[in-house]
Amino acid sequence: MNGVFEATGGARVGWANATWPLARLTATSNSLRVVVLLSGKYDFTPNTVVAITRYTMIPVLGWGIRIEHCVPEYPANFIFWCLGNPDAVLRGIGEAGFQPRAPASAVPARRGFALRWQVIVVVIVMWNGLFMIGARNHPRPSIPGPFSLLAIGLLLAAVIATIRFPAFQQLVLKPGRSVGEIRPMLNLLLLVSAIMFVVLLLITVFQSASAPGHVL
Repeated sequence: MNGVFEATGGARVGWANATWPLARLTATSNSLRVVVLLSGKYDFTPNTVVAITRYTMIPVLGWGIRIEHCVPEYPANFIFWCLGNPDAVLRGIGEAGFQPRAPASAVPARRGFALRWQVIVVVIVMWNGLFMIGARNHPRPSIPGPFSLLAIGLLLAAVIATIRFPAFQQLVLKPGRSVGEIRPMLNLLLLVSAIMFVVLLLITVFQSASAPGHVL
C-alpha cells in the first residue's frame, strides 16, 4: 500500500541531538525526508539509503530508527527518535512504499572528525588564551570583559565563514570531507555563540556607560 507516512519525533544528526517533537519524518515511495529544527532538512531517495533499522539506546526512553545512507554531504550518524514503538515507524515507511536500494559498498568511508585537528587546537588555544588574558587584566575577573567578547566574536565569525564560504571550508576541513557532515553542530554553535555575543556586548556597553567619569 503506497501513500504518505508522517511521524513526529526527535533526531540525532551527527553530533547534534534534537528531542521530541523537534523532528518530522515524511515518507513516500520515492522519498524520505527528515526535517530537524535548527539542524535542517534532509532528503533521501531509495538509491541513497542502504538500510533502515530499529535502534535502541534505552528502551522506550531512547529508541528509534537508524537511517544508513550514502549521502556524503550528510552526517554518517542519522537516527530518528520515536515516541512510540520504532516498529510502527518502520512499518509505516514500508507501507508508504519506500524501499532502500543502495548497496552497502556505496557508503563513503569517513575516518574521524571532518575538521582538521590543527583547527580544533587553534580554536581551543585562542579561546582559552583570550579568556585568560581578559581575566588577568580585568579589575573584576568574574565579570566578562572585551577579551571575552573578542573570543566569542572570533568563534562566531569562524562558524559563519565555515558555513558560507567554500574557500574557508577547504582551509578547515580535511580533504574530501563536506561541511554538511558537521552542519547540525555548526548551526547549534552559531545560535549559542550569537546569543552569547549579544548578551556579552550588552554587558560590556552597560559597564562602559556606568564606569566612573563616563559622560552620556
